[in-house]
Amino acid sequence: MPLDPHNLLDKLATYLVATLSINESGGRSIWTGPADETQVPLDSLGRVGVYTELRNYAGAVSTIGLPTASIQARSVGYVEADVRARALAIVRALLDAQGKPIRNLQLPTSGTATHKILAVQNLRGPDYINRDDKGRPEWVANFDLEYVPL
Repeated sequence: MPLDPHNLLDKLATYLVATLSINESGGRSIWTGPADETQVPLDSLGRVGVYTELRNYAGAVSTIGLPTASIQARSVGYVEADVRARALAIVRALLDAQGKPIRNLQLPTSGTATHKILAVQNLRGPDYINRDDKGRPEWVANFDLEYVPL
C-alpha cells in the first residue's frame, strides 16, 4: 500500500472516536482537516460543540527510514474546560496503561487493518494556543506517528 497520510488520519480519527466513546449520532466531532461546523453536534446551549481537527503539519510525512507523520490535534469549543478535557483525552488515548506512548497498534482496531502505528513519538500537550476568530479557546496536542501501511 502506498503512503497515504490522509488515510492514516481517517483511521486515527475512527480510533479516537471509539476510544473516547464519542457519540457522533448528532454529527461529527473529530475531523481530518478543517471541520464543517454545520455538521458538528451542538452543546447544551445550542452552540457548536467541542470538535477536534486532525491535520498533518511541519512537513507532514517523512519517508526517510520508516514513514513518520507529524500530526496536530486542534480542539475548539465555547467552554474552555470542555475543550481542554477533549485535548487531554486525546493525549491519554495515545498512551498505554503504563502512561507510555502506544506502540504496535493496528488501525482500524476492528476489521482488516490498513496501518500499524509502530510508535507515538514527540507527544506534546495539551497546550492552550489562542482564541479563534469567534473567541473560542483552542487547545492542541502535537505528536508524530511512526507507522507502516499494511
